[in-house]
Amino acid sequence: MAKDNPILPSRDRLNPVVFHGSVAGIIIFLVLTMLFTEQAGVFFDAGLAWVSKTFGWYYMLAIVAYLVFVVAIGMSRFGSIRLGPDHSRPEFSLLSWSAMLFAAGIGIDLLFFSVAEPVAHYLAPPDLTPESQEAMRNAVVQTYLHWGLSGWGLYVLMGMALAYFSYRHRLPLAIRSALYPILGKRIHGPIGNAVDITAVISTVFGIATSLGIGVMQLNYGLTYMFDVPETLTVQVILIVLVVILATISVVTGVEKGIRRLSEFNMLIALALMLFVLFSGFPAILWCCWIKWLTTPVTTSQALSVLASTPTPLPVKRLKSGKCGGRSSSGAGGLPGLLS
Repeated sequence: MAKDNPILPSRDRLNPVVFHGSVAGIIIFLVLTMLFTEQAGVFFDAGLAWVSKTFGWYYMLAIVAYLVFVVAIGMSRFGSIRLGPDHSRPEFSLLSWSAMLFAAGIGIDLLFFSVAEPVAHYLAPPDLTPESQEAMRNAVVQTYLHWGLSGWGLYVLMGMALAYFSYRHRLPLAIRSALYPILGKRIHGPIGNAVDITAVISTVFGIATSLGIGVMQLNYGLTYMFDVPETLTVQVILIVLVVILATISVVTGVEKGIRRLSEFNMLIALALMLFVLFSGFPAILWCCWIKWLTTPVTTSQALSVLASTPTPLPVKRLKSGKCGGRSSSGAGGLPGLLS
């Protein structure tokens, strides 16, 4: 199918319009936010609350629709289409791919919010008595809503669109390529540039949010265990170290860097899971897990969660019970893995 396409720009060539447009947009946003910190905070909180209240129904409907769509695609005859040439074979094993998806997708958020989010919902549930049996059950149901199959449906849709048009149609590994059936050759013009600039800025902000929350978590843990000061200086140092390690992992490539680091992360996560399981009450944990897993999440419950918890959850706000718990970095890791 790739040979039927028109002559297209090189997939590896830097697009100066997208690059400079994205950098300019990020710098302008940062400068305005730093100059008008209080006003920006009020504006973002109000905007997030308005979007949650006005488009909450669409948010939930879209998530369900995306999940149903990708499952239907996977179970249909289209599920056998390779995300590459017909003769291609997977470069890595299923275990390696799974490890990379978790590590590059929701690794930071999942380790922290898997505990923090149900506790926050348990202490301050919407329309329920705090610290009750019903609050405990509903807290885990809400957590599964945020971290269950619904989120992975979004990631699968994004990865499927990027990989299909990039590796079967030889289009650029960019969001614009997913719009080729609609826009045609126009994806290589101003419309495509605008789409990619928006996608780059959104991805950077999403990764920055996840990195910031992760650094706050790490700083809090170091303070609790080793009395390391919980200051901005320490957090900046941690950010620099994380960025350096991430850069080394990316520069060394998927095979030597991302894959090995991801598999090591999965081993640590597995060890932590087994420790939590067998150091407590395994029978009770298994019973509760099965019960919670089979509890349906209704639309009204989902909308109440979205409306009552419109903001992300910084570490210090755990005690207040306000929790968003969404993964903001999941889609950001997909282009790196696909390339």
